[in-house]
Amino acid sequence: PVTSIEDLYKRAVALTGEPKPIEFLDKVVGIVRYRDGSVIDVVRQVKA
Repeated sequence: PVTSIEDLYKRAVALTGEPKPIEFLDKVVGIVRYRDGSVIDVVRQVKA
């Protein structure tokens, strides 16, 4: 059956509870580069 993303989200929240915000540290653990070498994003370490 086809289900909307909103209904899937409601079902997930009902099963697992409201998600907590993710906290990040300042440490960069990855760099996303475009094919010309320019930096388009960075990936930061998640606080444990």
